[in-house]
Amino acid sequence: MLEGPLGGPVRLHGADVAAIAAYLLCCVALAVWIGWRRTARRSESGEGYALADRRLPWWLIGIADVATGDGADAFWVHIFFVAGFIGFHRFYWVAAIFSLPLAVFWARYFRRLHLASPGHLFEVRYGGAPARGFRVFSALYGVLCGQAILIGYVLRGFAQSLSPLLGWSPSLLLLVFGGLTLAYTLLSGLWAVAYMDLLQFALVMAGRFALAALLLHVAGGLPAVLATVERVRGAAFLSPYPPSPAVDAARFGEFALDPMSLFALALFGLWSAANHQQPAVQKTLAARDERHAALGQLFNTVLSLAVRTLPLALIGLCAVALLPTTPTASVVPTDTDQWATLVRRHAPAGLYGFLLIGIIAGYTSTLAGLLNFGASTLLNDVYLRAIRPAASASPREQVWAARLFTLLVAVVGNLWAWLLMEQIDAAWINFMNSVVLLFVLPVSLLRWLWWRLNIYGELVSFVMGFPLAYFVWFGVPLLGVPAFKDQPYWQAFLVLFGLGLSLTLLVTLLTPAERPETLASFYRRARPPGLWGPVAGDVADAASEPMRHARSLREAASGLYTCAFAAALVLGMSALLLMRWLEGGLFLLVALALSSRVLRESSAAASGLVATPSLRSDVKPAA
Repeated sequence: MLEGPLGGPVRLHGADVAAIAAYLLCCVALAVWIGWRRTARRSESGEGYALADRRLPWWLIGIADVATGDGADAFWVHIFFVAGFIGFHRFYWVAAIFSLPLAVFWARYFRRLHLASPGHLFEVRYGGAPARGFRVFSALYGVLCGQAILIGYVLRGFAQSLSPLLGWSPSLLLLVFGGLTLAYTLLSGLWAVAYMDLLQFALVMAGRFALAALLLHVAGGLPAVLATVERVRGAAFLSPYPPSPAVDAARFGEFALDPMSLFALALFGLWSAANHQQPAVQKTLAARDERHAALGQLFNTVLSLAVRTLPLALIGLCAVALLPTTPTASVVPTDTDQWATLVRRHAPAGLYGFLLIGIIAGYTSTLAGLLNFGASTLLNDVYLRAIRPAASASPREQVWAARLFTLLVAVVGNLWAWLLMEQIDAAWINFMNSVVLLFVLPVSLLRWLWWRLNIYGELVSFVMGFPLAYFVWFGVPLLGVPAFKDQPYWQAFLVLFGLGLSLTLLVTLLTPAERPETLASFYRRARPPGLWGPVAGDVADAASEPMRHARSLREAASGLYTCAFAAALVLGMSALLLMRWLEGGLFLLVALALSSRVLRESSAAASGLVATPSLRSDVKPAA
């Protein structure tokens, strides 16, 4: 029997076992029902498996997106335990305040292209044999050496968080719950993932609010918690506004946030919103239309920034108030033991099992989304592009190929989990969330904003992105290369982003531009913003070009309003949690005022589709 984080043996009561068993049965029943409905309607196909027949409504997109990016409660609590609200800003809020709202802006462009997969963008944007080859290569490399590493990160974090609480070995835990997740993902693809996310997210949030309420009761209420936190950590720990003062950098450890790093994270959020290699883009492509795509990302913004983090902040405050800053027990805790210690000390039988279900649901929803995204990428960008053309592969064959790819992604993800990562710590948390994409950030935005970017600029940034980020962040001790993880974040940002931008521009300018007809076709279908003058002059007529500029400006303004709304929402929620009623109320009033403007702008952009074929967003591409 394993030992828990307090050093004692793990013992699950009958009520806990019954709760977990009920959860497993409920998941199996829902998955079977979804699979039966799909079979009864004879609607199984490759597009159905990968893109849910392009019928996802906005509310389901928003919930599925937040569920895929959620989970990891133990790491959230650890971050707050170390650095309070500053930790949340460093780990998530600063970048997400820009990236999530601007995803609303970019969702319209992705959806109007009617892509078969995110990787399909390469052929639409660049065209020709190099783009076709790069689409296949990027899918293989990106899934097996990118998405699979992210899956390994999730699996390792899952095992690290749950093993001490369940008393199971990591291999048994992943076999049971990873196997369950794999089974329902195999069954019906994105449909099963999206509807299972409804159940999973509800359980995650119910568990978080139940634990927050329990801990507040144990600690004597929010005023008592805040007083204790200020006494043991100081007033600076309770600051809801970044950056962290320089004198307190040591206090906040790996999650300190100096002004330069704050600026770097804001730039990261601004540029990463246009990145196509993420599950949110898959769900955008699966939306019913451009309007549902944009509203789904707007709903995801609210859920991700405020709804899911509110109970986590409360739990983090209680963790600081109820646990010692330094370990006093004979067993030194790991980076994830604060949450586990709180649950084992204070959760009664039955509730203990329910809280474990919340953690399990968070991880399995993330895992399912990543598995389906990886498998769908391999199906559309490798199998149907290089092995069996879509016209030759029957719908049934496509579904079975997607299922085999799901198994492959799961196996490779497990290999990365056990070969690459010994333990998830603050360095890995920061790497996966704000470092791994730094080198490829310039390409993510330039492909939309600059007509001159070509496939060779894409290729060099893509191939070098992950390994260079890994070596810069973690260092190479054998070669004497220092690890930037021990330096302020802005230094790693400057090195990786600067290298990525410089190399991309150099390679692009030294190689030929894409063919004019390819650029013209992309321009007609997407109507992208930015520096497209040479292409627009050859394509647009005098009447449509001013309309394109007006629409792009309106959509960009809507994105900026949404960023301001997101910032006011986060700061207002944080101030209210600290019982700063005037500050919190003012920020929320600003958020409320901006929200009406955001909804009005979103509706105007969605309804502003003109009747000319070149500007319609629902025109399907030619075969």
